[in-house]
Amino acid sequence: MNDIDLIHYMLLMNIPAYVFLACLLHIAFRLG
Repeated sequence: MNDIDLIHYMLLMNIPAYVFLACLLHIAFRLG
């Protein structure tokens, strides 16, 4: 794998974490 493939792989693996954080922030904002 070259660097660009590695970057794309890392970004794809991080998408669920970003979605999860966004959901937590949204819930905290609504409850806050």
